[in-house]
Amino acid sequence: MRLVRTALTVIALGFSFMAVGRPLPAAASNVFCGADASYVPWDTARNAPEPPNATTESAIRVVLYTAATSRANALLTFITSHAAYRATLSGVAMHASAGGGDYESDPMLISFPKSVDVQFAYVDSYSLGNAALSACPSFVNQVDAYGATPRANTALPSLHRITTQPRMPRSYVTEFATMLMALPSLTCGSVYIPAKMALLPRSDWSVQDEMASYSSGRAGTTAVVAVALTSAGKPIQTQLVQSSGNQITNREALDQARTETYSPAEFLCTPVVSLMFMTFSQK
Repeated sequence: MRLVRTALTVIALGFSFMAVGRPLPAAASNVFCGADASYVPWDTARNAPEPPNATTESAIRVVLYTAATSRANALLTFITSHAAYRATLSGVAMHASAGGGDYESDPMLISFPKSVDVQFAYVDSYSLGNAALSACPSFVNQVDAYGATPRANTALPSLHRITTQPRMPRSYVTEFATMLMALPSLTCGSVYIPAKMALLPRSDWSVQDEMASYSSGRAGTTAVVAVALTSAGKPIQTQLVQSSGNQITNREALDQARTETYSPAEFLCTPVVSLMFMTFSQK
């Protein structure tokens, strides 16, 4: 039996989780940091998500996730094409999620001083209870309007997918983001460059082709493995998130994912941690 592997850019990760259902708790948690978040650009006038064709927003709906329950504190960083913004969350109540896995907060609103196009966001640091903030590696999430076509060849939206129309509770916390700095010129040519298999040229990557390749995989023949990569491109965790239906195929897929050579993702021209999916099909 021969396994044929296909690498998916991290943009495909959210869609892959949609296809195979909620990830296992170990896959749902941010393996690089004890906290994660989901982001939805928000229209405060309508109290609803920004429409898919929106190009800017003045606020973002945020839900924080942690692997343990306690009051949480976090610093969130938001990146536009021109600047970085910072928001501080303090004493956020965390509660059990109805779907299991990580604990989550009620939705909060992050408001910006002007209308901006937030493209990326990440948890910069976090703590639980009265502990001091602990810095997190930059595990970058893509920010798109709810229902919009994701930006091509970029970061995954969130480890925690939003399955129903996002809403805000009657009473919610609003925090205000402040500008940190203007972004310098990028010598690498892009704010975010996805991780890849080292032997596969970036020019060979097509989100549309990869999505079609994944969606056409027949149930019971394709194994899908999530791979957590360090900023040096080293796999530190692999997890089977879709079974091929064959234990030997699954084991070989995990072994290949662990021993593959990768190039790390780059954010603002600096290597960063990331996740990517690999599919393995029997031939």
